Parts: sequence; C-alpha cells; structure tokens
Amino acid sequence: MSDAIKVKSNMVRIPEELEYLQKELRNHPDIIKWLKEESDETFISIIANLARYFNIALDGDYGEKELKGLATLLTLRLQDKRKIIIK
Repeated sequence: MSDAIKVKSNMVRIPEELEYLQKELRNHPDIIKWLKEESDETFISIIANLARYFNIALDGDYGEKELKGLATLLTLRLQDKRKIIIK
C-alpha cells in the first residue's frame, strides 16, 4: 500500500494535497473527459496522465512526499489553466 494513503481504524486519510487536486480537477470537465479516455481510472494512471497533459516528466519511484509535491504542482497548473480561461 502506498504511503500516500493511510488507513486507521477503518477510515482512510487522504492527504490534503490530493484532496485539493481532486477539488480543482472538478473545474475542468474537458480534462476529466480526456482522463477518462486516456486513463484506466486508477490513482496512479490519473496522476501520470495529468503530468503528461502538462508536459511534466516523471521518473523513478514516488513516495508520500513526492506524491504530495506532484499533486501540489498539478493543482497549481490546473489553477493557472482556469485563470487563463477566465481572463
């Protein structure tokens, strides 16, 4: 099991960075549609394809710290995309 998701007492705690990413992604129905076509809807596939969408190269193994950093970066890229659309 990934360190990014911790299970305690039958409850799953998802890091805030991943929650923020999920929340921001809801503002981008075009990207969600693309992800459904490109991903097998697993967590890692969605993250990898979002990185590909934004031309972010991934290499190596990603632990909790790296996944949180990647989720933050992807959230910022999505927010920037939304700002461009609003202007």
